[in-house]
Amino acid sequence: MKRGWIFFGGIVIGVMLSSACGKGRGGSESTVAVAVISEIDETLVSTASGVKIKVLKTETIGISPINRFYWLRVEGRPVKEKLLEISKIALDQIIAAKPNLYHSFTFHLISSVDAQPGVEIKKCYAKVTFLPEGDWQKVGRVPIDGYGAYKLNCTIGETR
Repeated sequence: MKRGWIFFGGIVIGVMLSSACGKGRGGSESTVAVAVISEIDETLVSTASGVKIKVLKTETIGISPINRFYWLRVEGRPVKEKLLEISKIALDQIIAAKPNLYHSFTFHLISSVDAQPGVEIKKCYAKVTFLPEGDWQKVGRVPIDGYGAYKLNCTIGETR
């Protein structure tokens, strides 16, 4: 019985020491630059749409990957049709990379005109959503089936 407690105590101490050593080597996220990994090819979208874009952030919310959010900086202030075109090109890339995974997509579009360092993600001038039958309530409840019943909606104005 004593050997079991000694073994367990040794494991606990080993785990504590290894985590403490990891922090000492610069393992914290605040000191290490985290790259944005995205399914979107910025160059391809920029050349195909004629509007330069930059992926600032991506996020998946929920226990299972149902809702996918993107924050994109766009050059200037494109009109609604151009925003829908940009979103459609990006969406085709995302679905090709990970088919039948996400149930909704939201693109928060930040204008390069309004962008300020540190707060550029919080201030977006347009939002494009890709939802089953255009309805948030059907997300996760309607089968994806090749995204056939999905609709792209664009809202321009101050969104948060």
